[in-house]
Amino acid sequence: HVVAHEHRATDESQLSLRVGDRVCVQQVAAHGWVFGYRISAGPGGSREGWFPTQCIPEQIPPRPAPSAPPPSAPPAGSVKATRDYDASDPAQLPLKEGELVFVRQKDQSGWTFVVKVNPRADGTREGWVPDWLLQA
Repeated sequence: HVVAHEHRATDESQLSLRVGDRVCVQQVAAHGWVFGYRISAGPGGSREGWFPTQCIPEQIPPRPAPSAPPPSAPPAGSVKATRDYDASDPAQLPLKEGELVFVRQKDQSGWTFVVKVNPRADGTREGWVPDWLLQA
């Protein structure tokens, strides 16, 4: 990806980027940030870290592919939502307190990609939720 908008890191977890830098995206988080590394070396500090998705608007990696329908019995590792959650982004999953979800991917940013164990026919089946929402 070629960087289209400059980003100045505000802490050591972020990657400063200049227009024209080339980056490799390793992870896209639901909160609008991307983790990756700079391919072209040069001044600007760390070679890997987080940066806003708008730095590379020409291409964002695809979202995870839909999974097969969940089994009729909750799979091992299913967890419950500890309270209601209203999604504020299309990549997020709204949940009701007590709903069972299966964790597919935990992100170090504090977000987890989950699949509803017993989805309703009219609703979204999978998406990102904040870690604090899930029962430990």
